[in-house]
Amino acid sequence: SKPVVGKVQPRPAPVATAAKAPPAKGQRDRYVVIGSYRQHDNAQRVIREHREIKPVVQDVTVKSQHYFRVVAGPYTASQAADIRSSLKQKSHIDAIVAQDCDGKARGGCVDIGG
Repeated sequence: SKPVVGKVQPRPAPVATAAKAPPAKGQRDRYVVIGSYRQHDNAQRVIREHREIKPVVQDVTVKSQHYFRVVAGPYTASQAADIRSSLKQKSHIDAIVAQDCDGKARGGCVDIGG
């Protein structure tokens, strides 16, 4: 039998998936959301009370309502958990640990629990 002669078609490159890789250990991608306030003065008071963690105010709109969100970070997952625990113990603040708190993409944070 004769050998088959022809062009070899290159294989298509693998397609990247949209799934995020898990964060690297020690990666600073966590934020502590201390609270959201309707009054800017209340947000500023919270910032003064917790200045050691350097929180900032984000102007956010949720369901057509304007809020002043107080957020600190970025931190590693471990640091964020420690800060959340400290806020709960010392100030009775039930903060959340979140990601994507840059205030740009969705104007807010994605709660990841904790």
